[in-house]
Amino acid sequence: MKKLNVFLPVILIVLLLISWYSFLSGTFKTTIEYNSYIKEAKASIKDGLYEQAIEFYKDALSVKKSVGIYRDIKSTYDTLYKEEHIPFIRNAYISDMALAATDFPNQDEFWNTQIKLYIEANNYTKAYETAVQAKNMNVSGKEFDKLYKELLYMTKIDYKLYSKFYTALNGYITVYDGNEWLVLGDDGKELIGPYKLIGLLNDDGKGLYINNIDTRILDKNEIARARFKLDVEEAGCYSESSDLIPVKIKDKWKYVNSKGKLLKGEYDVAGSFYNKKAVAKKDNKWYLIDEKGNETKLDFQDIKLDLYGSYIQSGIILAKKGGNYHIYDADFKQIGDFSASNVDICISSNLIAFEKGGKWGFANKEGKVEIEPAYDGAKSFANGYAAVKNDGGLWGFINSNNELVIDYKYFDAFYFTSSETCMISEADGCYQLLQFKFD
Repeated sequence: MKKLNVFLPVILIVLLLISWYSFLSGTFKTTIEYNSYIKEAKASIKDGLYEQAIEFYKDALSVKKSVGIYRDIKSTYDTLYKEEHIPFIRNAYISDMALAATDFPNQDEFWNTQIKLYIEANNYTKAYETAVQAKNMNVSGKEFDKLYKELLYMTKIDYKLYSKFYTALNGYITVYDGNEWLVLGDDGKELIGPYKLIGLLNDDGKGLYINNIDTRILDKNEIARARFKLDVEEAGCYSESSDLIPVKIKDKWKYVNSKGKLLKGEYDVAGSFYNKKAVAKKDNKWYLIDEKGNETKLDFQDIKLDLYGSYIQSGIILAKKGGNYHIYDADFKQIGDFSASNVDICISSNLIAFEKGGKWGFANKEGKVEIEPAYDGAKSFANGYAAVKNDGGLWGFINSNNELVIDYKYFDAFYFTSSETCMISEADGCYQLLQFKFD
């Protein structure tokens, strides 16, 4: 028994020594193999055999994964691709950088390389998909963030040209292509038309239409809700609660109801009815109009009308008095001490563009300046973006962080819809629909 007690520990020690020998000899063999692949790869690079070098580096990776080896592969591809700038090599480069990003997802350089190669190949969809994949892996870095933002704000422009348009950012865009009027959805798809004239549509899709027979108020399904005979040149937004719509006839604005009856009075400017009232201008004076056409003179030099033609915008009024614009409540009482030489409209409680000292900035509804005046022109924020103009007279777009996200390149630019589309102009009198390339 004593001999057995001594013999068992000896056996265990021998087995342990054998195990360690096997491990060490295997590790030694692996290290030799790994170093051999690296040596062969470097020799191949020296001989200009870059693809062979990449093969040896991949053999080394099969022995041991290493960020350093993937970087050597990247460096070799850079040299090879510079010498032979062809799609075959580019595709192989992308494929191997995708493997590198899979093995080491926190290394932004492997993601950046893929993205830049896809952009070079004009494959922006794959570039964006790769950037989103990296973003979901919490990849970050100065170069990656720049590439991601470039793709995120990449735009495309509908090829169709229009010479006039009306929109209230409610999903309907009324456009004139030089021959006929159409209604587009804010994705650019045709919804209604063609007609001789289509006015601004309200949120329910109702508005004034003219065909070869008569003038009508139609709903979004083109069902007539009113018909009458009037030679209308332009039309504003139809108020169903007041049953009135501003129309331009012989270069003067009037109000007509669904029976075709005109209210008394004609104006140079006529806003739409809101809460049973509208504002209108004649002889350089502004008036508050009720549903019977009665006028109350207002002590303002100007009143801004929003995209619907309403004088009340998100609960406030923007009007000019004493040579400057101020903010007023719905009862025409001034809010705070905000003062500006010019202002744009207010859209959905977003920041309002204003001019002071010859430059444009942005303020909130209480008159607090959020972005100091620095632009040669600006339009108020709508759905996260605002059009701004540089000193060269071109328009681009900023986001709510005051970052330029769409470069200065447009003759004019307007307001983004909730579907992230916007009308822009690349030439005087021509308008097109701008959309972000990716959702």
